Amino acid sequence: MKDAKIIQSVGFDKYFHTDSWEEANKSFFNQLAPKYDLLNEVISLGQQQRYKKDAIDVLNLTRKMRVLDVCTGSGDMAIYMYERCEELHIDAVDVARGMLSLAEDKVNRLGLKNIYFYEVSALELPFRENTFDAVMMGFGLRNLKDIRLGLKEMFRVLKPGGTFTTLDLGKPQGKWQRTLYHVYYETLMPWLGRIFFHRNEYNSFAYLSVSNKHFPSSEEIMVMMREAGFIGIYERQYMLGGVAQQVGKKGLKQKKGDV
Repeated sequence: MKDAKIIQSVGFDKYFHTDSWEEANKSFFNQLAPKYDLLNEVISLGQQQRYKKDAIDVLNLTRKMRVLDVCTGSGDMAIYMYERCEELHIDAVDVARGMLSLAEDKVNRLGLKNIYFYEVSALELPFRENTFDAVMMGFGLRNLKDIRLGLKEMFRVLKPGGTFTTLDLGKPQGKWQRTLYHVYYETLMPWLGRIFFHRNEYNSFAYLSVSNKHFPSSEEIMVMMREAGFIGIYERQYMLGGVAQQVGKKGLKQKKGDV
């Protein structure tokens, strides 16, 4: 789908003057930064820390590993990885300066070491091939202008044998799960956003559910991961399928031209 059509469907066109999905997202998250953590806590019913920390399990973090947190946002995933294993080298990237400032303030306040932040696009990662032992992306894949290119970039910088995982909103399959999802994310949350958070700006509570209508399903994401070169791909679900995680590895032996 063309950028302009997505921007109009999500409602960004009324607030951000750009025809680029990537630029609209950058403006949105820069605006959202001051209340980003509170919003996530409310939307997840206080469950975000639990499922984000559970999602890290698949990375099997051990000392001296170098890991990449793509679309780091406010830095939560980088911090949770550090808490899991302090002797990591963590690089964290995001395009939104406002979000990175929030993440840097958190890390400095907590006195954490070896977490390095970069203001760069996930589509043009400034790292060499086969750099990272693990790559994590939390709620960022939907924001990429080109998901396939983003997956190829993350595959490129991952070491052979390394693990990649992405965590994002899911698409519940069961009838009653879909009903709960619709009532909560598509009806209740936008209403709460208008009442408590919306002040002449984009209703942040509506973003996830509206953008999720244009976001690929878990099955489609796993197909794209396979096309990018990942193997051993599988899915984990949280919050009755409202949140989904896809996991894949980079094979030890790569075909010529894979990276």
